[in-house]
Amino acid sequence: MTPDQNDVISTMLFDVQYPNIYALTESGHIIQVNVTDQQKKDPIFWRILDKIRQAKIWVPLLKKQHQLLDNDWLAVE
Repeated sequence: MTPDQNDVISTMLFDVQYPNIYALTESGHIIQVNVTDQQKKDPIFWRILDKIRQAKIWVPLLKKQHQLLDNDWLAVE
């Protein structure tokens, strides 16, 4: 199921240090990103997120759960 556009916010990761991830919203708010137990155990996940942080790529985050979307910026219909 794809989330509604109103449920997603744009964020830029600025601190990725296991087990914490912090992101900055377009409006300047700092959000702690929630990760699943599976993501916590995945070293590739952490390396990729650090590369995303270094590249300053904006990533989608669920507003209420503060979790990264696993399907990126798919169009919501």
